[in-house]
Amino acid sequence: MVKQAVIGSIRQPTGDHHKYSSDALRTARETVLDGDELRRSYPRPVEVTRVVVLVTGGPSDDPRTTGIEAQASREHGIHIFVVGVGPFVSRAEAKSIASQPWKDFTFLAEDPETLGPVAEQLASAVCRRKSDFLSSSFS
Repeated sequence: MVKQAVIGSIRQPTGDHHKYSSDALRTARETVLDGDELRRSYPRPVEVTRVVVLVTGGPSDDPRTTGIEAQASREHGIHIFVVGVGPFVSRAEAKSIASQPWKDFTFLAEDPETLGPVAEQLASAVCRRKSDFLSSSFS
């Protein structure tokens, strides 16, 4: 039920078609998934697995900077999954953004209507990698 609501809420952009993947990765690392912020959010010490799911419909506006931000995020212990949607996705860029092994962290959907099976594959992948995530150190 919730999964269908989330998938149903995904819409194709109608105006600005820019893909600011580097900004999304930096924001996730520096604010949402910042270790200090996470520690302030919980009353007692807790280990939090940090995962980013980057959904994209094509190459980012600045692939070089996106690669740098992805590397910095991985170095901060963030696991990055990439979901590419549509015919304009750059497989090479998706591989450079995703955690390794990239085949376990990269998913492609032909169009928004085919995201359902991809979402199920993504959920399975996260569950399969759970033990790897839990053994990672919290930085």
